[in-house]
Amino acid sequence: MALIKLATCLYLCNSCCSLFCLLQFFAPFANPLTFNKTRFDVGATDIAYEGDAVPSFQGIELNTLDLFRVGQAIYAEPLQVWDSSSRKLTDFTCQFSFTVDRVNSSDGFAFFLVPVGFQIPPNSAAGHLGLLNSTTKAGVPGNPLVFVEFDTYPNEGFDPPEPHIGINNSSISSLTYARWDVNTRTTIALITYNSTTHNISVVWRSEGDPASMSNSLSYIIDLRDALPERVLMGFTDATGLATELHTIRSWQFTSTMDSKEVIPSPSRKKKGSNTLVIVVVAVSSFVSVVIGLSITWYFVQKWKREDHSSENYGNTSHYIDFDIERGAFPRRFYYQELADATSGFADDRKLGQGGSGQVYKRNIERARPTSCSEENLC
Repeated sequence: MALIKLATCLYLCNSCCSLFCLLQFFAPFANPLTFNKTRFDVGATDIAYEGDAVPSFQGIELNTLDLFRVGQAIYAEPLQVWDSSSRKLTDFTCQFSFTVDRVNSSDGFAFFLVPVGFQIPPNSAAGHLGLLNSTTKAGVPGNPLVFVEFDTYPNEGFDPPEPHIGINNSSISSLTYARWDVNTRTTIALITYNSTTHNISVVWRSEGDPASMSNSLSYIIDLRDALPERVLMGFTDATGLATELHTIRSWQFTSTMDSKEVIPSPSRKKKGSNTLVIVVVAVSSFVSVVIGLSITWYFVQKWKREDHSSENYGNTSHYIDFDIERGAFPRRFYYQELADATSGFADDRKLGQGGSGQVYKRNIERARPTSCSEENLC
């Protein structure tokens, strides 16, 4: 019985471990979002690629040389920008390096923060940078997004008259901007947000330039008013009547607020990855349960064998009959068997006495008489 209890405990422990693993997999993460990407491998699932964007050994290639196209690279894990219960905001720092390989002056790219579930709008190529279109470019209610644009082509009607870097809030027109001297060298950009001052700032310089030649701009935006609590972030690119190649060479990000929940990326590639992980976890749990049942079955069978053996151990007639039938002589008898067979070593059963003890007569059914010593087993 004790073995059955032990086996049951082992099975329950095993099942609890499996359940714990499942809960850990589906449980929400509670860590600030932090990463450092210096390479972008094909097949990696931490970044989802939409449109023309693809990973390569050079970095994230946001676009091709096709006209009126859009490409986006979105980090799969959402960023917790603020918390509705405490009204607390996150600080964050985003640093990346990029190159612009110019063929003709095209429309540029942007770093963006958008609601979870964001999809590339229709007709959003060219100056709309894959984020807005002619209907939403001036900003509409229910379409929250904040982005920093690296605009290489001045579009009449909503752009400054020169290539520029600007900070935008739900509109293609920048809230503030600074002139950008576009070149083909690697450029390093740093975007930071201060939760206390609500200041979003951008600093950039081209590789080889001294730090004193850095350019910057900033703007005050309370992201609690501009964005939902959780957002997706990434890079977007668009081409129009002309083309140029935009490549993200490296990407670092740190934030200070713990994530409440992980919401899957809308990317089909990410969904496939999640499905694979769920299948692996389910199969592992099934195997774990089978192992637990096997352990239980083993101990139950072992207990039954031992219990059955102990019952037969005290059944002397069973052993006697079995050994007589198979002719297995000589054999050993237990003391109680000898005492019972000789009526407690009665004198009328006594045959004589030898050098090693007294000898008694014992009768066994279906067998010839045999003699046994009181002090020794036959």
